[in-house]
Amino acid sequence: MHEKLTREKKFIFKDAGGNAGGVVIDLETGLYYSFNNTGKEIWASIDGRKNGFEIAKNIAGQHKISKLTAERDVEKFIAGLKRAGLVRL
Repeated sequence: MHEKLTREKKFIFKDAGGNAGGVVIDLETGLYYSFNNTGKEIWASIDGRKNGFEIAKNIAGQHKISKLTAERDVEKFIAGLKRAGLVRL
């Protein structure tokens, strides 16, 4: 969670609009990954300048949840992104 994260360039994001979340599409394979609205916010925050703790702090403030809950949820979401190869350190 301390490392700054960057999205892999071979993926594009399509916003589903409003609070519907969005979809990340792998342009090479056609595989897609759907996110809920919070996932969309986390994805948008991965810009190469923030680490997981900074992202979790923002999520906690936006959603009025505890910092600990946000850190746990963001860490789990980021781990899934890493496993899928969507982000890198």
